[in-house]
Amino acid sequence: MGKSSKAKAKETEVSINVGFMKLEKSGNLKRCRGKTLPVKVKSTAKAEIILEKSVKKHANHDKKIHEGLEYVLLYPDQSKVTYLPGTTEEFVLEKYRNDIGKPYQRVTLFVAKKNDWLFAELPSNWDEIDFDEEEVETVAKEQDDK
Repeated sequence: MGKSSKAKAKETEVSINVGFMKLEKSGNLKRCRGKTLPVKVKSTAKAEIILEKSVKKHANHDKKIHEGLEYVLLYPDQSKVTYLPGTTEEFVLEKYRNDIGKPYQRVTLFVAKKNDWLFAELPSNWDEIDFDEEEVETVAKEQDDK
């Protein structure tokens, strides 16, 4: 038999806002004004689906953004969307919306180039950190193997 009406209601298509962040010369991520677009996803969508649809929509409207690069989905505080804030529970749009208490059309997430986000996440004193050279070589080798 088909799905119940309650199950269908949970999987409705909703519209959320997804903006774009870019790296400033100061090394911080900054929200780009005028680069927020509505993205339609299912209310049960996970972070990967939202990221995929967001990048595709932004790429359709901006030549500088293309699907060939790696992007990350971010919360407004610039942390990566993996888990619901303050938990180890996997991100699901419906649960996030309930947690923040806003309607779907008021939910705003952001997309940024992965390299920009990683650079902005570096500690400001990264050049003063004493790295173990063997550890650095091991990490570099692991990256090369991938």
